[in-house]
Amino acid sequence: MPRTLRKKIADMDSEELLDEADALAEQFKQWDPSDADRDRAAALHAVRKAHRRAVLAEQELADAVVQAKARGASWRQVGSM
Repeated sequence: MPRTLRKKIADMDSEELLDEADALAEQFKQWDPSDADRDRAAALHAVRKAHRRAVLAEQELADAVVQAKARGASWRQVGSM
């Protein structure tokens, strides 16, 4: 949550929420990211992409194990892969 959030959202009425949203939107419009911000964002994006590929690979492995077990492979055979 942004540091400018003065109160918990649950405690705000609709007018306060709109005021907070307007203030945050103005901050966003005026933000000029530095080169370091851009570099950090690019690095974090690469981490995110790599994590996504790892998750997909883990799911593919789990699916393959299920298929192997369904076709009679032993745990020893699966584990030796």
